[in-house]
Amino acid sequence: MGRRLKHTPIVKGVAPRTVKMLAALLLAAAAVAIGFLLWDAPVSRARDFIETLVLEPNDDEKLRDIANAPAEQLPTELLSGLDTKVGIDYLRAGYLQGMELKFSYNEIRQGEPRKRIVNVMVTQAEVVGKQDHARRRVRFQVDMGKEQDGTWRIIRVSVDD
Repeated sequence: MGRRLKHTPIVKGVAPRTVKMLAALLLAAAAVAIGFLLWDAPVSRARDFIETLVLEPNDDEKLRDIANAPAEQLPTELLSGLDTKVGIDYLRAGYLQGMELKFSYNEIRQGEPRKRIVNVMVTQAEVVGKQDHARRRVRFQVDMGKEQDGTWRIIRVSVDD
């Protein structure tokens, strides 16, 4: 028979099981911190704003928070043009009728260093059985600006043709 290896603890005086648990907790805390930092990224704010605007249109406080807008500004003031308002209303109507909506982004463009343009795609699928019967998309362009404190603010939302 071969030699048996002696187990040496990673940290002297601490059981390996305890070290593994501490490492798992540290990784979980890091994942939460990274998620928090990513939420402030323009992509997350843009997608979350459009999603909240469609699914929770009456929650002005939440919309203002996501948009990083001043307290006196209504979130709907960020919508540019009638076609944008019609696009939002179309998605709300579909959602209220039980349509499944998927919110995603598909492009980020950088204009100036403190500005970003995020395209948010909302896909609506009416499912019949296991097949998609009809698939419709509405694509929004979300113009964003970086504030002095480093947070991103939504400046304008429009339908992107």
